[in-house]
Amino acid sequence: MIVALLLAATATPPVPRAPYERLVSADDYPPAARAQGLTGTARVKLDVAPTGRVAGCTILASSGTALLDGATCRLLAARARFHPAQDEAGNPAPGAVEVELPWSLPH
Repeated sequence: MIVALLLAATATPPVPRAPYERLVSADDYPPAARAQGLTGTARVKLDVAPTGRVAGCTILASSGTALLDGATCRLLAARARFHPAQDEAGNPAPGAVEVELPWSLPH
C-alpha cells in the first residue's frame, strides 16, 4: 500500500489526480533490483508546481538501495499529476506531499 501525507504549507495542499497505486506496477521493478532480490520502502517528498506537475523529488527515508530510491523518484516525477495547491486567495501555488512507495518482489 502506498501512503501519502499532505504537507500543509498552503491554504489547500496538492491533491493527486489518480491514486498512487495506479502509477507504479510490477513491470516497473528495476531489473537489477529484481535480480538481486532487493526490497524496501522509499519515503519521498514531492514538490508540486502550481501547474500540478512534480517539480522535485527528495528522498526522506531510503528503501535501503539507490536502485529503488531512484526508481521511486523517477517514476513518480514522470507520472504523478496533481490538482495544485492553492494559496489563501484560491490561486494555484507550489506545494508538497510525502509519499511512501513499498517495493516488494513480484510473484
